[in-house]
Amino acid sequence: MLASFHLQLGNLPDWVGAIGTIAVFTVTAFVVIRDQGARREEKSTAAYDAARAVTVAVGPVGRQGPRGSNPYGAREVVTVPLVTVTNGGSRTIYNVVANLYTASELSLGSQTWAELPPESFVTHEGEPHDDMWSKTGPAMLDVLATVTFADAGKTEWYRDTRGNIRRVEQEANRQVSR
Repeated sequence: MLASFHLQLGNLPDWVGAIGTIAVFTVTAFVVIRDQGARREEKSTAAYDAARAVTVAVGPVGRQGPRGSNPYGAREVVTVPLVTVTNGGSRTIYNVVANLYTASELSLGSQTWAELPPESFVTHEGEPHDDMWSKTGPAMLDVLATVTFADAGKTEWYRDTRGNIRRVEQEANRQVSR
């Protein structure tokens, strides 16, 4: 038995149709990949803008100390640091943790909230300490605060009173890769 091999290359319309199909597929794949990148970047920018709407501030507040805290037996007003976390965004944030500490990194307390609705704020009074006052100038509160929270997309964020903001997972990845 002899096998005969006969190659059929087709005609011109078949070739034009095949090339056109490949071109349409290639252009479609390119557009889809490009749009996914643009959507990812847009989503990342929107998440960052939402995280920027969360602010943390710290300031002094007076509260009455225990009875007999001064020599006359009266209640003395004690100045304590107060941290305020504000969610100025349009979505609820979750697992909110505020930390207060002095410039020498002495902890003055922390507070956790399960969630913080949009357009709302929470406060926490820290513990008073002698190191919370500036030693270089007039008696000024020298206390810093940080807040960590998760947005609706489960991205963890870090924010502090110095205006720094960053994704927590990016920081962890940088430390692992070193």
